[in-house]
Amino acid sequence: MSPGTMAAQQLHMSSQAGDRRLFASSAVVTALALVNAGLSYMVQRALAAQFGTRREMDAYLAAFALPALIASAIADAVALTLIPVFMSQRAKYGDQDAWRVSNALVTMSAVALSVLAGGLFLVAGPLMSISAPGLTGASRNLAVALLRLMLPMIVCLSLAALLTAIHHAHGLFAAPALASVSNTAVMLAGILLLAPRLGIYGVALGTTMGAAARFLWLAPILGRRIAGGGYLQWRHVCVRHFWRLSLPLILAGFVFKANLVVERFLASWMPEGRISSLGYAYQIALLLAILATQGLGITMLPRMCDQAAGGETAHVGRSLADGIRWVIFILTPVVVGVAVLSEPITRLLLRVGVFDEASVHATAFALLAYLGFVYAGGLANMIARAFIAIQDLRPFIQIGLVSTAVLIVLDVVLARWLGYIGLALAYSVMWFFSLALWLLAVRRRFKAFDWTPTISAGLVALTASAGMAPICWILRAAVLTSAPRTLTELALALLLVATVGAAVYLLLVLLLTRRHSGPADPAGSTGFRDTGSLLETE
Repeated sequence: MSPGTMAAQQLHMSSQAGDRRLFASSAVVTALALVNAGLSYMVQRALAAQFGTRREMDAYLAAFALPALIASAIADAVALTLIPVFMSQRAKYGDQDAWRVSNALVTMSAVALSVLAGGLFLVAGPLMSISAPGLTGASRNLAVALLRLMLPMIVCLSLAALLTAIHHAHGLFAAPALASVSNTAVMLAGILLLAPRLGIYGVALGTTMGAAARFLWLAPILGRRIAGGGYLQWRHVCVRHFWRLSLPLILAGFVFKANLVVERFLASWMPEGRISSLGYAYQIALLLAILATQGLGITMLPRMCDQAAGGETAHVGRSLADGIRWVIFILTPVVVGVAVLSEPITRLLLRVGVFDEASVHATAFALLAYLGFVYAGGLANMIARAFIAIQDLRPFIQIGLVSTAVLIVLDVVLARWLGYIGLALAYSVMWFFSLALWLLAVRRRFKAFDWTPTISAGLVALTASAGMAPICWILRAAVLTSAPRTLTELALALLLVATVGAAVYLLLVLLLTRRHSGPADPAGSTGFRDTGSLLETE
């Protein structure tokens, strides 16, 4: 055997081992995401039981929108940009210097975020008048008080995002996933213990306590490297580089996530309960997106950052293609299945206490309209991670600005035509528009992106899902339209429909894949075929 052949085999074995580690980490993160999803469901159910779609819930969601927007935009940006910065600094100058940069970023962020939260506390009243002008009188005063209670979550969640990125840069994925679980668990405990005594104020306190628990869970990693120092090296060249990368992403995050505030702004003029219906439906849609794509997305980013740090942009493009095919394979049947079963799913999750049938119908329609966001958003987020890996941030600003302009127009037009359903539908349409722009950016930037198998994978998934949909519809008519049933009976009926639907989908994918399968991938470097991917249909 020639040395070249031996080297190729060793490289292939190394790639297979790396893929096995990747999917093992992805499985752990996904399993913990399932636990977190269960706790999140319990949170939403507790809120539905005690507050339903009443005035108090509208005020809470209107108040939650602003700190959630700020925390999410900042947290997503710093979490994504710290990974390539940390890994690049460690590769060039060693672990100690990378930790000095991280320490400086943590202290700098803590100071800046505390000042921001304090300033927002002072102007909470005017902020609510601007963000939710339809709330007046007692509802407005309640929203202002709730906003002030939840402002600390900006500090806690943003710092937790930095610490999450440090964990991910070291290949540690379980601790951040457990931190998310602790966040939701503490929030749930706060709601169950405090809401009966303090009403909606207890929910706001529980929300803030959950964010603090998330930060505290991750904070011990700083203690492991306390000797690194550098807490006040705010002018370090790498710190400045980090902020040059992060600030455009933060701006893009505000732009992309502004829908949360825009929706609450427009819905505040609508009848009571519309803000709540949109809020519950969005949470269900978000849970779907997280469960379907979070594990793969989190573990793919360090892999693509490693490839980019080694100058292997072509490999980043191939990894992105692999990731997109897996997202398509997972998300397509999930979205189609939930579209068929949106009302019974909503009834199972939220029909309790004061959350009546009218609330179920309103929330189910909103969930149906949000499903486009689940699909297009899941694909766009995977693409965005590849651009983070190569530290090309221009598309974030360009796509974010254009998409937000389109969203505002869609919100105004569709809200006048379809009411609160129009707001959810506008968000989905905006994400499909954004996805189209991201795909154009991929075409320009990643020449090695495998378009043919990716398009083929999409056609296979869509065809199989189209075959699955009528089966689920027939089963729904057979087992879910009878007389009212207990929660357990409803859950078992949904499980039956979902199980049969998943089996039909997988069977159709196998048949379609075998029919169109071709020769093996000559590169053999992605590992997806070796792990049994059903989507490699070259």
